[in-house]
Amino acid sequence: MRIDDNTALVEDSFGNAIIVRRGGNTLRLSIRLSKSPKERKIGEIDMPTRTLTVTRNRAKHLLQKGNAYGLNHKLIAEATRFDTVRIVDDFGRWDIPREYILENGKFLLFAKQGFELQIFISLEQIQQFKHETDGNGLPI
Repeated sequence: MRIDDNTALVEDSFGNAIIVRRGGNTLRLSIRLSKSPKERKIGEIDMPTRTLTVTRNRAKHLLQKGNAYGLNHKLIAEATRFDTVRIVDDFGRWDIPREYILENGKFLLFAKQGFELQIFISLEQIQQFKHETDGNGLPI
């Protein structure tokens, strides 16, 4: 649903809302979970390169049991504006084809905690897509 010329909102079947704000050649994505009025940043889409960039803090965001990062499944599955997901954390940068995530990821739903359906991709799976970085996520 379009809110105005620069903002749109997409709801999933769990009542969560993905909010998209346009600024030039960038789309800024956030999510408002059904159980919380607060928005949380998802990432940004660079439209010329068709890349979604998400920044993670490994200590906070890594699912320890699967050694994996989670991504919003609806966003990944229904994407029309990006083909690559760039994950940047404190240990590196990975440019992963969206189709690879859909074909190889594992689903988890933490509905009781108020989270949306997520697709998880392990660090082992994405190792092949890693780029050397300077410690700030920038390529060397």
